Amino acid sequence: MFRSSAKLRLQHSVQRLARQSTKTRALLATVIAAQSFHASRTLLERKSSASSEESHPFSFDISDIKDTFKKALALDDETTDAKDDDKRHPDTIMAFQQIAAGFMSLISGNEQAQNDALVDLVAQARDKMQKGELHDNLTIEEVFELVKTYVALIKQVADKYVGDIDLSKLTPTTFIYYLEREDERKNPSWKARIHRFCSTIDIDKVDELNRDLELALLAYADTVSDIEKGLGGAAVPADLVYANVDSAPGEPAHYVAIPRNQETKGFMAPPLEVIMGVRGTKSIADAITDILCDSERYRGGKAHGYILKGGKFLFEKHRATLEEICRKAGRSKIKLKLVGHSLGAGAASIAGIEFNELSNFEVEVVGFGCPACLSKDLAEKSTFITTVVNDSDAIPRCSAATITNLLLNLVEFDWIPYSQRDIDSILKALKTFNSTIFSDDAVRKIRKTITPLIREHFDHLIERDVTNRITPEIFVPGQVIHIYRDGVGMAGCYVPNTFFSEIDVTRRMAEGRSCQ
Repeated sequence: MFRSSAKLRLQHSVQRLARQSTKTRALLATVIAAQSFHASRTLLERKSSASSEESHPFSFDISDIKDTFKKALALDDETTDAKDDDKRHPDTIMAFQQIAAGFMSLISGNEQAQNDALVDLVAQARDKMQKGELHDNLTIEEVFELVKTYVALIKQVADKYVGDIDLSKLTPTTFIYYLEREDERKNPSWKARIHRFCSTIDIDKVDELNRDLELALLAYADTVSDIEKGLGGAAVPADLVYANVDSAPGEPAHYVAIPRNQETKGFMAPPLEVIMGVRGTKSIADAITDILCDSERYRGGKAHGYILKGGKFLFEKHRATLEEICRKAGRSKIKLKLVGHSLGAGAASIAGIEFNELSNFEVEVVGFGCPACLSKDLAEKSTFITTVVNDSDAIPRCSAATITNLLLNLVEFDWIPYSQRDIDSILKALKTFNSTIFSDDAVRKIRKTITPLIREHFDHLIERDVTNRITPEIFVPGQVIHIYRDGVGMAGCYVPNTFFSEIDVTRRMAEGRSCQ
């Protein structure tokens, strides 16, 4: 029972509050509000369950606490003797004031206001605990905005494979806590374990890949003159013979170049070396739009429809021209190296398969961040292709199947314990800040109030009956090299084509979105 003496003690606490710094006032107001809410709720439950019994009169007026709470929030540093340390952290002060305002809404008695307050409190606790490097936070927001932007398109694909999915249950809170869980699970020890039976790459291979990456990067140049300048200063200088910096659906921007200082023509002259660099999409959003295209029949297996179109375009456009150049150079063969990034790597791989069928071509393809584009048999037998995957890069792992499986993982993920943990961490911070004001009893009452409310309010967002996952049918092509962080530095291993059959949801999953 909340007696008058208890109310008097609260008033004394509020008087002490006015003599504390802004941060202290906001935190204490939070405690007072939570205590008041818990006490009033307990009393109302007691009255409804024992209406026939005599009880002491309830003299506590909740409006008094609300008024006091408003006054506490309205005070500023200029009217008090706030410590310099408090003034140096206005964001922290504001954050706790927002949390205090959330408790104020909880005691309003309005159901909608209470629901909104719970949503805000969970978000504030989440963001407070997730605060870290700016780069990481931006990556999280970028990826989630991507999911929201393309949710309708993704839903069409998901409906085709697994039926209806209620994507309204997918919230920023769900995604961020799922990301945290995956970050914890897929740590350096986990990475070392899944690579333990894989062959490592040597330093000479790393140097070779760096040279190829330089050529792939040139395909992103904005002008033809930029490509020419880049080729002239490359590790192996080359002359540009063709370039198109404008792309169209199924017709990727690309260039063709011939390395300098090749041996002169003659009967025993080696094949004529030619480089083709293919540009991918410049944004991850465009890449995923294209990746969601259906697969098509191709050479006894399957290939990604959009990438297949781009690869065949390159082959058909340049086959005759390259063969003519070969004849004029007095060579019997062309040694063609195709390089590309993202969807450009996929188009280069398909073009490479087409050229490799011709007897007068020796083909090598090096792709960086290539999407899944070939069925398992085709991907494994295309050994003249090398695909390089950077750590948790999402693009090589994205297909209609893997994106659908990720959505299913998200809607069934129970993030509520993570939220309760973060709110509990804030309560512990209150107690650490001032153990006299924020006593064990005060913290316990707040926890007792908030914890069940979070489960009660958000439990409907957790899907309990999730459809079985679907099996991916297309994979990255050729010999696959995975470059990853091992907890000390960077490591590289050859891995199976099926290694990237699920999307790694980590803070660095969008890092491979550009060739840089």
